[in-house]
Amino acid sequence: MIFASNGCSSPPIGNHTLQLPAPPAGPAKKAAFVVELLPIGVPEPLDIKQVVIRQSDSSMLVLNNDRWLSPLSEEMRSALSPQIAQRLGTVDVSGLSKADEQQRVRIQIQIRRFDLWPGNRVRLDADWSLSTKSGDQRRRLICQSQLTLSAPDDYLQLFRSPSGWSISSRSRLQTRLKSGPAQRSRPACNVT
Repeated sequence: MIFASNGCSSPPIGNHTLQLPAPPAGPAKKAAFVVELLPIGVPEPLDIKQVVIRQSDSSMLVLNNDRWLSPLSEEMRSALSPQIAQRLGTVDVSGLSKADEQQRVRIQIQIRRFDLWPGNRVRLDADWSLSTKSGDQRRRLICQSQLTLSAPDDYLQLFRSPSGWSISSRSRLQTRLKSGPAQRSRPACNVT
């Protein structure tokens, strides 16, 4: 038997990440607290390995040949955790046993919208909270963030670097998101 190939092949699968290259080590600063970044909530249709882009006001497209390295919620958590910890001069102790000797600041993020809309914008809407517990006293700060950046026409430019959207825009978007939970001055939020 002879099999002929008609040039049919699948396009290669592109694997993408939201993680930025490790920042250069700066002077060590030590916070009097540790952070615990809880798992990030993402709307179920987006929390998959395939990249999802918006095509219009009412149409989304799942890109089967462009995938995140892990489901989107874990990509976001893996990208934000080291940046928040570095900015605050502390460590993320998520998944580790609780140590009572340091105050723990719990960070919870719920993504409400994450639109990658080529030729239009990248938009992220999120609710987030910071909470601490000291003895019987609990403090909680609840906030909302809406972040928007322009996006190139070609969705592949969202992932290419160093030119294009990827490094600079991901960095700007993540800096703006992490600046919420890592804010040194109190943002306009509800305190409970």
